[in-house]
Amino acid sequence: MRQMNKKGFTLVELIVVIAIMGVILILALPQVGRIRANNRDAKFDAYAQAIERGAKLYVDNYSRDLFGYSDSGCVEVKYSWLKNKNLVKDFSDKDIDCDNDSETYVQIRKVNDSYRYATAVVCKRGEEVVYKKEINSEFTCDTSKDISGPVFTVTPPSSDWIQTKNLHITVKVSDPSGLNNNIGISYYWTNLSGTQVGTKYYHNYKNKKDVESVKYTIPTSHVPDTGQYKLVIEPWDGEGTVGVQDSLGNYKLLSDTYGTYKIDNVPPKCVTVGGGDQWFHEAVTLYGNCTDEHSGCVKKQISKVWDVEIMDEYVTPGTVEDHAENKTECPKNRVRIDKPPVKPTISNPTNGKWTNKDFTITMKTVTASSRIGHWEYKYDNGSWQTYSNSASNTHSMTISSDKSGTLYVRACTNASGICSEAASTTIRLDKTNPSCSSWKENTWTTGGVTVKYSCGDNLSGVVSCPGTRWGLKSGIGPTTIKDNAGNTATCPGKSVASAFQYNTATRRVRTCTDSCCGLLPYDCNCSSKCTLWKCTYYADDNDSFFAHTERRLSYQCPSTYHPTSWLTTYLGRSECIKTTTTCNTCYRNKTCTTVSCCGYTDWSWTGWGNGYWCSSNTCKYQTRTVYY
Repeated sequence: MRQMNKKGFTLVELIVVIAIMGVILILALPQVGRIRANNRDAKFDAYAQAIERGAKLYVDNYSRDLFGYSDSGCVEVKYSWLKNKNLVKDFSDKDIDCDNDSETYVQIRKVNDSYRYATAVVCKRGEEVVYKKEINSEFTCDTSKDISGPVFTVTPPSSDWIQTKNLHITVKVSDPSGLNNNIGISYYWTNLSGTQVGTKYYHNYKNKKDVESVKYTIPTSHVPDTGQYKLVIEPWDGEGTVGVQDSLGNYKLLSDTYGTYKIDNVPPKCVTVGGGDQWFHEAVTLYGNCTDEHSGCVKKQISKVWDVEIMDEYVTPGTVEDHAENKTECPKNRVRIDKPPVKPTISNPTNGKWTNKDFTITMKTVTASSRIGHWEYKYDNGSWQTYSNSASNTHSMTISSDKSGTLYVRACTNASGICSEAASTTIRLDKTNPSCSSWKENTWTTGGVTVKYSCGDNLSGVVSCPGTRWGLKSGIGPTTIKDNAGNTATCPGKSVASAFQYNTATRRVRTCTDSCCGLLPYDCNCSSKCTLWKCTYYADDNDSFFAHTERRLSYQCPSTYHPTSWLTTYLGRSECIKTTTTCNTCYRNKTCTTVSCCGYTDWSWTGWGNGYWCSSNTCKYQTRTVYY
């Protein structure tokens, strides 16, 4: 037995089928609506025809009452009149009423022995209008006799500024009693002074008799060119026409004039202002200035803005228009826009700090490479210089020589050469070692001599300089200094021997002069015990070394004479040996115990220069020069 395929529709297939059915339904709904409306209106149309048939029966019986003996006129037969004569019944649906005399009636127009019928019907369900049929006639209905001829109706009766091709003038001839056959008209144009302009034209409507109206549209070839005109229309009786006559034989005899018609077939003029061969670096606006001698410009000036990064084209600001809808495209002008590139960014690996190694900076702008012609740079307030081979939106520069300052860079276009706003970074490269020199100070100190140093660096500056160092017995060795970029230098050292200089100075002393022999005694009031100081001090006389020894005798009393203090105060370096010996008798031959004349109670230093000494109570001076 054959097994059946139980496979069903897929979801996609179902969706497709539903979509197709939906489209069919959408297309069918309007047609269904129209069919339903037509079916609904069919019974109302039949009812309207029944009312009109009742009116015809009414005229057959009561025409003399309606029109008398007149051969023309128009009356309205009300719905109630027909119902009272049992010529019409109410509508079949009880909830629908069509019996309002002001809305349901029959208009009957008599022309000679014939009648024309027009029916108006309005049916309502409560206040809702469910059916409405109107009488479309431009004429009122009254019982008066028609003794007038047909009338002209020209559309439009005048016009504001318009082009000939857009001016469609329709001449309608109508009469409530109907027209005779072969209505004929003639027409021509005049200027505003009434003088005919151009050719007179003729037209035969070739209509049948009893039609209520006929229409004719004047060809645009019969409309004059630019200017302001009047249109004259008059009856024409000739070449198979009957002039302008209704079915009753009433003529229209006089012409009618219409207008003014303002015709402008001349396009406006436009002058374009703006743009040119020069480069602009911002948005450019072109202006179109409009002039028109007839209808005038809708806008006297139009404009259009171009706001792009780069362009070099011939463009128009647009189209100007006059009040007759004539249009003119404004001439094209050249627009050249080359906006400055976007301000670049700079990548500096040193972040503006000092370094003694070569480094590379990278500059970049987001502006497209195709627009960049070159890069420029300058330091501080210098002049701009151009990087070679830099036609890209990214450029690199290696800093390899000593430099301290602000680097400015900018990107420039290849079109006009306009450059971006400058970006800046600090460049600090110092590959040169600092300098250092030393010299000896001329002042003796208690611990030795001072050696001073001078450090220098033309760019980054020295981090620290030794400044001053003491010269001791062991000497002064070399030292290293460093600048802010990391470069170093060695400062030279100094030996002790070369650390001292000698100078001369004068000191004043007080002493006694009588009978003192040998070396000048420092105290004439020597006792049997004297202290002998043997002091050797050193000097440097043009790098020739010598030792100078001076023996000094002193009373043991330390308050009298302090050679150690004196030596360490005024000599840079000294070697003193203290020995005890017996004073020579010559030191005691004469004593000077009265020192009041000098103003001192004991021997002491009084500074440099002349000193006081006394003899026979008289102060005397003695000057000694020593080396130190």
